[in-house]
Amino acid sequence: MGLRGSTKYDAILDFIRIMPLNDDLQPPTTTRMVGGTGTFDFSGETDPSAVPLSIKIDDGAVETKNIDVSTGTGSVDESKVTVAELVTAITTAAFTDVTATSEVGTGRIKLAYSGAGTPKYIQVYGRAAEVALFGQGRGLQFRKTDNIEAATESITRKEQEEITETSSTGLDNTIISDGYRKSITQEWTDESADYDFRSIIEGGTIDATTGTYTVPTSQSRPIYFFAELFWRNYNEGDSKEADIKGYTQQILHSCKGTFGDRSYNREWVKWVYSIVGTTYKDLSGNLIADSVEIPLTKEAYAALNVKAV
Repeated sequence: MGLRGSTKYDAILDFIRIMPLNDDLQPPTTTRMVGGTGTFDFSGETDPSAVPLSIKIDDGAVETKNIDVSTGTGSVDESKVTVAELVTAITTAAFTDVTATSEVGTGRIKLAYSGAGTPKYIQVYGRAAEVALFGQGRGLQFRKTDNIEAATESITRKEQEEITETSSTGLDNTIISDGYRKSITQEWTDESADYDFRSIIEGGTIDATTGTYTVPTSQSRPIYFFAELFWRNYNEGDSKEADIKGYTQQILHSCKGTFGDRSYNREWVKWVYSIVGTTYKDLSGNLIADSVEIPLTKEAYAALNVKAV
């Protein structure tokens, strides 16, 4: 619907990116990136005195430093590093514009932006982030694809309900309860075989040395994540493909997913992901919708620099 000449028309999905949620399953923000409550076992690391931690602010350069959680220098026990000891180790490493604390009320390891300006995203990853359960042990890092062939969407709803009684005269008395939206479901068909992307969606693991991918078991912890999709808008009538009117950014705030069936034959093999996005309650107890759609100008989309963030 809409008035011809002033409305927009959706076409062509350009980009999808996903990132794990915080360890408490809240979406990470630049002022609240939280991991676990400890203690953390760094005893299996090659060198506990130099465990890499990487931080990337928006599309800036990655800042990687080694943090020291070794016995006798940074930690009392490498196998039981406390949040306070990890805070000390990260503070000693002195990252630019990011501060580590123990979150008041939860005791979780917390990183927050402390510089000037208002960045949109901060990514926290590397072995230290994984052991400390940032991103549920997967790091707070974007996984991206511009190879999605198709993304189909459907809405799960609770249908309205009717409670009826019939009087002796044959007349009905009816109460009609409202239905409501419960969740959003999407199916993504990907042209590429990307194990890193897949590991977040289905909760599998990748061997850092060999690259071997192991699918999840019944005891594997699922990874919850948020997703952002970007598709183009065009004007009515005939448009050159490059003559883009704008973009739409769709954010699914809290998702889980599975990896679908494949068929190997004389054609390209498609990787299919099934995504379910649900509502969630924020830290103040407010119910947050499963998704939002944000109109973007071409300039606003370009400023997001999605491939570089």
